[in-house]
Amino acid sequence: DAPGLIRFIETAIGGRLSGTEVEPDGRIAHAEIRVEDGFVMIGEAPPGRAPFPAMLHVYVRDSDTAYRRALEAGATPVQPPTDRPDGQRRAGVRDRWGNEWWFSSPISKD
Repeated sequence: DAPGLIRFIETAIGGRLSGTEVEPDGRIAHAEIRVEDGFVMIGEAPPGRAPFPAMLHVYVRDSDTAYRRALEAGATPVQPPTDRPDGQRRAGVRDRWGNEWWFSSPISKD
């Protein structure tokens, strides 16, 4: 369900779809979603292969906001936003497809 996952990325972390490659059968073979200064690239499993979950680590400006928006978009919590010894504030969620998302941002100096 690439269209559903694209909507989740748009809603949860403000992604913007920048391009897709669609196969003749309508399957999205490749989609690029811009997230801040980077991209998340996804695709639907080809015929004969079962879909499988992934673990993604995305750097965002505000991990608290990404975590909250992901939960509002239907994700389940894995780890609430937590300050880590590496200077990052990190949070984790699991989307309805079983993918685990980790959001990191620098710890605020305020």
